[in-house]
Amino acid sequence: MQHTASVRDCHNCDGSGKLNCPECESRGHMMCRRCDGTRVVAEGPNDQPCPCHECVGTGVVACSDCNGSGWGNCDCCQGHGQLKHYEQLNIEWKTHVSDHIVERSHLPDELMKTVSGKQIFRDERFRVFPLANVDAEIIEHSHRLVQEHNTSHAGPDERIHMQRHTLTTKPVAEATYTWNGTAYTFYIYGSEKRVFVPDYADTCCWGCAIL
Repeated sequence: MQHTASVRDCHNCDGSGKLNCPECESRGHMMCRRCDGTRVVAEGPNDQPCPCHECVGTGVVACSDCNGSGWGNCDCCQGHGQLKHYEQLNIEWKTHVSDHIVERSHLPDELMKTVSGKQIFRDERFRVFPLANVDAEIIEHSHRLVQEHNTSHAGPDERIHMQRHTLTTKPVAEATYTWNGTAYTFYIYGSEKRVFVPDYADTCCWGCAIL
């Protein structure tokens, strides 16, 4: 965020930019690996002890990680001793969807959600208004949905950016037929003309399609 940045001493090294070398434990030197600190090595045909050329007879060598200083750069500030602090704002965009189905047959509402229809009303703005001059049940639930969105998604951590209100009609046809003297009902619904038969009479049939 703008105007929130500041430069402060690194908390990891207290602003020095340096930390104790973990490889040599700040000693600056390490035991010579060639002579194992004995200062001599066996050389020549008779394996006579000779001064170690690696450590020049001292038994220790300079630490390769810190170059013998005993200190290394702080990994947090990369040796600068200071860090830039600022506040970061994370914005997450969400689309909240609520719906209500007005359907007066015995066709399950879940099936109506899977088919398409014809959109007869669409309103999109910062704040939408409930529907009017339509079926009373539609008006009632339109008021409820608008009220729920305005109260549930408006608070200190969430803000409504845009709303959309739509009304869609989907065709439903209810048909009855008689099979072996028993009456049955089936439904044809949606623009896709799908068929739902709750109590199919002839169970040996693989199904049907409406062309």
